[in-house]
Amino acid sequence: MRKSSSQLLLQLRALHEQLSRRDLGSATVAATTAETALEARTAALADTSLPEHTDPARFAAAIATRSALASLATSQRVQVVLSRAEVERAAARWMAAEREREAADRLVETERQDARDARDAAAQREADDLAVARHGRDLDGGAS
Repeated sequence: MRKSSSQLLLQLRALHEQLSRRDLGSATVAATTAETALEARTAALADTSLPEHTDPARFAAAIATRSALASLATSQRVQVVLSRAEVERAAARWMAAEREREAADRLVETERQDARDARDAAAQREADDLAVARHGRDLDGGAS
């Protein structure tokens, strides 16, 4: 059986909403992963310390290590901000897709109700026509 354009529209909107919801889930997982990585990098930086009494090469190596860890933590903070922004964008896309699906649902229901109303009106006209025709025959039959 062929699907009507209304049914196809509903399926398309529902699919779009599902994909948007999936994208929101993926963005949320990515944001959580980025936050977890930031916590790990921040903890690693906090766990490093500069040696108190050592030779200059070890001291320079410790400084380089802390600098690299700080750099990684900073870049991870940027990633967290970006991933949180993507979650917000994905949530907005999902909400828009949900509103579009709901609007399509309302449109299809309105079309269905209009079709029912048109069928009811046609049935009523037919019944009225039959009643008028019977009444006319009754009048013509009584006048003879």
